[in-house]
Amino acid sequence: MRALFRVAAVVVSLVAAGIVPATSGAQSSSPFTIKSQVGRTITVTVPGPGSLTFQQKPLPPGVGLVTRGFYAFRLSSASATVAGDVTLPILLNRSGKRQLHDHGKLKRTGEVTFTPTGGTPSAIDLPIRLRIHHHN
Repeated sequence: MRALFRVAAVVVSLVAAGIVPATSGAQSSSPFTIKSQVGRTITVTVPGPGSLTFQQKPLPPGVGLVTRGFYAFRLSSASATVAGDVTLPILLNRSGKRQLHDHGKLKRTGEVTFTPTGGTPSAIDLPIRLRIHHHN
C-alpha cells in the first residue's frame, strides 16, 4: 500500500514539474481532422467516441443577402464509437438538388462539428463543390 502512495506522489511531482503531461492516454485531446470529401461523402478522422454533424454554414450577419435557394444542404449526422475514420453523408434539400440539376454544379460552405462524449464541440468549415456531368 505504501508503494502505491509513493508511485502516486512521484507521478504528481513529475506532473507538477512539467516532465509528464497531466492528461492520461485514455482521452485524446487532439482535434478531429477531415480526411477527404469525395462525391457526397465526407471522411472524418476522430480521436475518440462522439457524434458528428454536417450542416451548411450561414452567411455572416451583414454580408450579402440570403436569397431563395441559398440553403442547399440538410443536416446530416453520424456517430463514432471508437477512434478512427467515420463517413458523413452530404444530404441535399430540394433547392440544392434543383440547383445541381439545373446548373450542373453547386458551391457552398459547410460546417463539420465533432462533439466528443462528455466534451465540448469543435467545428471545422469545409468548402463543398459538387458537380454532375449531363450526358447528351
